[in-house]
Amino acid sequence: MRRSIKGRMIQALVLWMIVAWALPIGIVYLCATDSQTSVWDDKLQSIGTKVLQILPAGIGSDGAGFDRTLQLPHDVVAQEHELTFQVWGHGGTRLLASTPGAPRAPLRADFKEGFANAEIGGQPWRVYSVVDRSGSVHVQVGNDRRLINAGFRKYFASMVAMTTVGLALTGLMMWWSVRRTLEPLAHLEQTTRDRSRFDLKPLPTERLPCELLPLVDAFNHVLSHLDQAIKAERQFISDAAHELRTPLSALQAQFEVALRSRTEEERNLSLRKLLVGVQRSTRLAEQLLDLARLEAGNHAPVRSWYDLQDIVLHVASEFEVSAARQRQSIELAVQPCRVHCDIDEMGILVRNLVDNALRYTPPGGRVLIRCGHRDEGEGSRPFLEVADNGPGVPTEEREAIFERFHRVPGNGAVRGAGIGLSLVSRIARMHSARIETGAGFGDPGLSVRLLFSPFAEAA
Repeated sequence: MRRSIKGRMIQALVLWMIVAWALPIGIVYLCATDSQTSVWDDKLQSIGTKVLQILPAGIGSDGAGFDRTLQLPHDVVAQEHELTFQVWGHGGTRLLASTPGAPRAPLRADFKEGFANAEIGGQPWRVYSVVDRSGSVHVQVGNDRRLINAGFRKYFASMVAMTTVGLALTGLMMWWSVRRTLEPLAHLEQTTRDRSRFDLKPLPTERLPCELLPLVDAFNHVLSHLDQAIKAERQFISDAAHELRTPLSALQAQFEVALRSRTEEERNLSLRKLLVGVQRSTRLAEQLLDLARLEAGNHAPVRSWYDLQDIVLHVASEFEVSAARQRQSIELAVQPCRVHCDIDEMGILVRNLVDNALRYTPPGGRVLIRCGHRDEGEGSRPFLEVADNGPGVPTEEREAIFERFHRVPGNGAVRGAGIGLSLVSRIARMHSARIETGAGFGDPGLSVRLLFSPFAEAA
């Protein structure tokens, strides 16, 4: 199951928040424990020194006249409930003074000077011991670690509780912030889900953060291309249906005429017209299929090096019979020239150029097919040219003849679908070839020349 971006962000933030909370807490605990020990050591040392300073001189030798009552400084008296001190004389053999409730045994049995951890009554104590110059009086000051630790734990627990509440509030604010930040993405998702099947309008980008804008812009770019492709496909289907309706209606009419024919001659004439109509419809269907395949873009071209002369010779042979019926001549002026192309697509291109020239050339006319090399400033370029001596195309109309389903005004007597040259234009673009138009070798006539890239020829 895929996790949401929001869930992953919240999980990561919570994890790092816990780490960021626990790590300082642990460091503070360790530092505070060490600091607390240092603070209390300073107190023990200070009090031990003060008690030693207020003792009467010579008390350590005999302790005579000492009533075990000391006039303690105010700061020492204020801390009597937190610590315990003892004054030992005679080298540590006699307890001279102590705080109320202090143990009778020495806080530190070895009477060594300095700090030490001791166990008194089964409980941990911290003890500081100091001796006078004569070495006869020992002052020991200690505190029960349970009391100190209990206070520290109470303080530390309150600090942890407060930081935990802060952590929870921070987590809640982060959850709200993440949810708020991802609202544009959720809105975009809902907008996309609510769309109808063919609604290809661009997605809104007003509320999107800058990080998502490139992705949505790229998606809108794809939607735009898809919208154009669907519109073109719908237009193609509409135009194709219109183009097919006319020849099919003509075929039906010719078939009905043939059925009503009274003589063999009339029937044969109708059947010949019917055959011509079938051939024209077949050619139209082939062109429509070729155009649909090219515009769909689902055909992966298989390109290699081919001799354009061989392709021209093969295609020209296909039209010999039909040209002879119309007393038309196909003249060839071809030379070897190799181009890098898809041979099927190049065959479609040459076939449509020749078919278009023969279709618009009157009976007895001529069609010239040339291929070879043409020297230009940028180098030698392979070229293909098909020229005729038909009615020609006005200069202002020549650019439009490569548009799909375009027919030249005034050529209504010639039955064409307006697809052939659009196929030529499409395949030429796919092969990076430039199209030039001009007058044919007759008056007026038309010539269509394709100039391939100077690098289209094999080295």
